[in-house]
Amino acid sequence: MRDLGKYRGLRKDGKGWVDGSLIVNYQRYYIMEDDANMQLLRTSHLSSELNWQIDKDNIIEVIPETVGELTGLVTKTNVPLDWWEGDILKSPDGERAIIVFNTLGAGFYIKRPQDNYFLLPIYKAWKQGWSRIGNIHEEKP
Repeated sequence: MRDLGKYRGLRKDGKGWVDGSLIVNYQRYYIMEDDANMQLLRTSHLSSELNWQIDKDNIIEVIPETVGELTGLVTKTNVPLDWWEGDILKSPDGERAIIVFNTLGAGFYIKRPQDNYFLLPIYKAWKQGWSRIGNIHEEKP
């Protein structure tokens, strides 16, 4: 996973998706919801040390294999698209592909499941009329 961005994952308790900041701790994956109540507190008034106190109800364990990052793609009118890593896209002519992160290209691309190469960057897919139809964790491409 990359360090920055907004992530989502399927909750381990089976209650659907959650999105926010990714926390990995001892090979367990958690998402801290964006509205989590965080407060910076002094450990004592005699110390200059500061610690974060976090509302633990907003930190949810997720299934590691389902974690994906928000692509950050926005339209020309600055409307964010709800496209995530692991989403399935469909072209105007019915072709299907999956959003993946390409570390060499340092960006999100679409890739057909049967191919070993990247089809095109997601911004080009959006320009060509591809649309989101689901994700690999809830249906097969």
